[in-house]
Amino acid sequence: MRFKQWVDENGVKLPWLAKKLGIEYIRVHRLYHGAVRPELVEVDAIRKISKKAVTFEDWLEAEREKSKLSTAKEGKDNANC
Repeated sequence: MRFKQWVDENGVKLPWLAKKLGIEYIRVHRLYHGAVRPELVEVDAIRKISKKAVTFEDWLEAEREKSKLSTAKEGKDNANC
Protein backbone atom coordinates (compact mmCIF):
# COMPACT_ATOMS: atom_id res chain seq x y z
CA MET A 1 0.00 0.00 0.00
CA ARG A 2 1.28 3.44 -0.82
CA PHE A 3 2.08 5.85 1.99
CA LYS A 4 -0.40 8.48 0.80
CA GLN A 5 -3.10 5.85 0.41
CA TRP A 6 -2.48 4.53 3.93
CA VAL A 7 -2.61 8.04 5.40
CA ASP A 8 -5.85 8.86 3.55
CA GLU A 9 -7.63 5.56 4.19
CA ASN A 10 -6.77 5.51 7.88
CA GLY A 11 -7.45 9.18 8.61
CA VAL A 12 -3.88 9.68 9.79
CA LYS A 13 -3.08 13.31 10.56
CA LEU A 14 0.31 14.44 9.29
CA PRO A 15 1.17 16.44 12.47
CA TRP A 16 0.51 13.32 14.58
CA LEU A 17 2.62 11.21 12.24
CA ALA A 18 5.47 13.73 12.34
CA LYS A 19 5.46 13.54 16.13
CA LYS A 20 5.42 9.71 16.09
CA LEU A 21 8.29 9.66 13.61
CA GLY A 22 10.25 12.32 15.46
CA ILE A 23 10.63 14.46 12.35
CA GLU A 24 9.38 17.87 11.29
CA TYR A 25 5.88 18.24 9.90
CA ILE A 26 7.20 19.71 6.63
CA ARG A 27 9.21 16.52 6.04
CA VAL A 28 6.10 14.36 6.46
CA HIS A 29 4.15 16.72 4.22
CA ARG A 30 6.80 16.37 1.51
CA LEU A 31 6.84 12.58 1.89
CA TYR A 32 3.05 12.54 1.59
CA HIS A 33 3.15 14.54 -1.63
CA GLY A 34 6.11 12.59 -3.06
CA ALA A 35 8.36 15.64 -3.11
CA VAL A 36 11.19 13.89 -1.25
CA ARG A 37 12.47 10.36 -0.88
CA PRO A 38 12.31 8.81 2.57
CA GLU A 39 15.41 7.86 4.51
CA LEU A 40 15.68 4.14 5.29
CA VAL A 41 15.02 4.81 8.97
CA GLU A 42 11.84 6.66 7.99
CA VAL A 43 10.73 3.78 5.77
CA ASP A 44 11.25 1.38 8.66
CA ALA A 45 9.44 3.62 11.16
CA ILE A 46 6.49 4.11 8.80
CA ARG A 47 6.36 0.35 8.21
CA LYS A 48 6.11 -0.19 11.96
CA ILE A 49 3.56 2.58 12.57
CA SER A 50 1.42 1.34 9.67
CA LYS A 51 1.62 -2.22 11.04
CA LYS A 52 3.42 -3.29 7.86
CA ALA A 53 0.75 -1.84 5.56
CA VAL A 54 3.39 0.40 3.94
CA THR A 55 6.52 -1.57 3.09
CA PHE A 56 9.94 -0.90 1.62
CA GLU A 57 8.72 -2.54 -1.58
CA ASP A 58 5.90 0.01 -1.82
CA TRP A 59 8.39 2.89 -1.71
CA LEU A 60 10.60 1.11 -4.24
CA GLU A 61 7.69 0.59 -6.63
CA ALA A 62 6.77 4.28 -6.35
CA GLU A 63 10.37 5.19 -7.26
CA ARG A 64 10.27 2.86 -10.25
CA GLU A 65 7.07 4.48 -11.48
CA LYS A 66 8.55 7.96 -11.07
CA SER A 67 11.61 6.83 -13.01
CA LYS A 68 9.46 5.46 -15.85
CA LEU A 69 7.50 8.70 -16.03
CA SER A 70 10.60 10.88 -16.14
CA THR A 71 12.23 8.61 -18.74
CA ALA A 72 9.11 8.79 -20.91
CA LYS A 73 9.00 12.58 -20.53
CA GLU A 74 12.68 12.89 -21.48
CA GLY A 75 12.06 10.76 -24.55
CA LYS A 76 9.15 12.98 -25.56
CA ASP A 77 11.23 16.13 -25.00
CA ASN A 78 14.09 14.74 -27.09
CA ALA A 79 11.70 13.85 -29.91
CA ASN A 80 10.59 17.47 -30.09
CA CYS A 81 14.15 18.70 -30.72
